[in-house]
Amino acid sequence: MRLLVNAIITGFGLKLGADIYKAVKKKLGLPDDDSDNKVVPVDPAAQS
Repeated sequence: MRLLVNAIITGFGLKLGADIYKAVKKKLGLPDDDSDNKVVPVDPAAQS
């Protein structure tokens, strides 16, 4: 039972931290990190 309570509290804390980070990032005008992680397809003919 204690393990379940710890897991719920940890999950809630992580979600709350992510939401606070998103709000602060928007308020401070920090750039989005999501746009840098796009996957670019590679042409197999160009690899040889």
